[in-house]
Amino acid sequence: MDKISTSAPLVITLKIEESNQQFFNEQRKKYFPAHCNYVEAHVTLFHKLPSNNSEIEKVLEKFSTRKIFNISGCDIVLQKTAVAYEIASEDLLLLHKEMQDDLQPYLIRNDRKKLWPHITIQNKVTAYKAFKTHAALLSTFKPRYATAIGFSCWYYVKGYWEKKGDFLFCN
Repeated sequence: MDKISTSAPLVITLKIEESNQQFFNEQRKKYFPAHCNYVEAHVTLFHKLPSNNSEIEKVLEKFSTRKIFNISGCDIVLQKTAVAYEIASEDLLLLHKEMQDDLQPYLIRNDRKKLWPHITIQNKVTAYKAFKTHAALLSTFKPRYATAIGFSCWYYVKGYWEKKGDFLFCN
């Protein structure tokens, strides 16, 4: 790891089991413009934390001791020029709130807000294209159930994400 990446901010995402991760990655690959699709499909929990901070590591270790839990892709949401799977999970909302409490000194404004869990599969397209994608996905939509298995940590390096590591939940 070079000095640029280790000084870059951390992004924390929810890690889901592989079969559903592959499904959402395929959706993102299909609908997200290839020229700006730099990362895998993900549920962002925290957008910008200081990297290499032992207190943040301790918080992630603390919350990774919990058991795995279920989430649901409960709806397809249209947002102007983007389309996303909305994620439903009371366990996730509670976990995020508890993590916010522990990470409070390090949170930017966006990370202090109530979590709206979602997986963006299309962004940076015209409103018309997003509308068409949304309509097509809704026509065959069935809720998608997945298992949250931990957290993934990423260095945010000039628009790209570089994997730092995972914190897996207990089984």
